[in-house]
Amino acid sequence: MGDDLGFYLDAAGRVRAGEDLYSSAFYVYSPLVAWILSPFTQSSHVLAWWTCTSIVACLVAAAATVAVCWRALRPWQRPTLALIAGVTILLDRGVAMDLAEGQTDTIVLAITAIALLLATLQMPRWAGGALAGAAIIKTWPALFVLWFLRQGAPQRKRAILAWFGTGLGFVLLTMIVSKPGIVERWISRTIAMSDQDFAVWSAWGVGHELLTPRGNFVPLANSPTAATLVDLLLGGIVLGLLGVTLVRPGDPAFALWNVVAASVLLIPVAHQQYHLLLTPLVWLWFARALQGVNPWRSVPVAVLMAFRWAAPMLLDPVPIDDRWKYLAIMLASIATLAASVLVNARSRNVTTSLARGDTRSSLSAAAHKQGHGGPHQASGDASS
Repeated sequence: MGDDLGFYLDAAGRVRAGEDLYSSAFYVYSPLVAWILSPFTQSSHVLAWWTCTSIVACLVAAAATVAVCWRALRPWQRPTLALIAGVTILLDRGVAMDLAEGQTDTIVLAITAIALLLATLQMPRWAGGALAGAAIIKTWPALFVLWFLRQGAPQRKRAILAWFGTGLGFVLLTMIVSKPGIVERWISRTIAMSDQDFAVWSAWGVGHELLTPRGNFVPLANSPTAATLVDLLLGGIVLGLLGVTLVRPGDPAFALWNVVAASVLLIPVAHQQYHLLLTPLVWLWFARALQGVNPWRSVPVAVLMAFRWAAPMLLDPVPIDDRWKYLAIMLASIATLAASVLVNARSRNVTTSLARGDTRSSLSAAAHKQGHGGPHQASGDASS
């Protein structure tokens, strides 16, 4: 049984016994996962059930993303994209690690993809509630709410209020049904576990992993100053890319997964399996490449996305030091994020139907701002 699933079940068992679930030493999540698993603590099939749930979540994420692109694709392109999505998610190295550990990242993936689909269907309240659900499963996906702050986002207030209301409602429910002080213990446990003895697969950790003895690799050099500079440089690059995404989001579906990817690369404790959340960018860029619009941009980015996805498997048998494999994977992740953000920001074609909603919103805002006196300028803003 995976270590993390064991932690979930230990906390779930304490829930059934009426004890404090945070007396479980390594349970760092909201009470929701423990509540869901509490009826299954004595089941001999819980590992199989949990694994099947995670696999279904992967397929749901793939299906939801294909559905978002459906109307923009030709009939033959739709099954092609569905095949690419299904194969890449089921063979993803991060997914394999997630299944082995019994983690919840595949569920976060599915919920985020469903939120995007709901936004595509012009259901902003449901989309906001769904993204809040991802944050309830694991606290750090609260960063995904930044997507609603992108320029031109339609019905932004409704989505954010739904996100905030769902999160607040869960906190109040937790306070009502649980022992006093549980929210404080949840927060304190989250803070306490923000510094772990595992390899840090985020931009903030590359320098300290490779240039100080505190990392999980034999350091290339022992220079805390250089380590800090490297972390600040890479972290600053990712922060800058996140800013570009919000100011020039391009197609909003791409923007959501760019925000997700930036979040993964910015959190202080990012495990390698978190990078499975970058996989939808592979699907979206292949969708754009299949369309054949601006192929000199979309095809190279799609190939780069495919390389990043395959990098852990390609490098695994290569007889080089693990330090260089770690560095190659991290640099590939940051490079693919940069390519996705910058090319999408400059692109004029619409890959997903949600982008039409953002375009209409931008046109309306520009027309209102200029008092109907600058339709030509408004059109330019919307297509940029």
